[in-house]
Amino acid sequence: DLATNDQEKRGLFRVSLTLPDHTITQIGLKVTFFPEDGQPGKPRRFNITPPNSCALNYDGNDAVIREMLALSNIEPSAKPN
Repeated sequence: DLATNDQEKRGLFRVSLTLPDHTITQIGLKVTFFPEDGQPGKPRRFNITPPNSCALNYDGNDAVIREMLALSNIEPSAKPN
């Protein structure tokens, strides 16, 4: 399933995988932001573990990553009260 132009511009796309029966307990992700103001793009590495928890903060680039995960139906746990 290919991304639409709008999704492609935002870097969002869908991937379908057919995996054998395995239990996945953790996944590591690396997000690299486009360069801004002449500075190189800054990567952010983090893990997601069941049930959809991760060590991302709730502001700055981490908030952008959280939004991307939610839009991709990979929602991190809700912000604590």
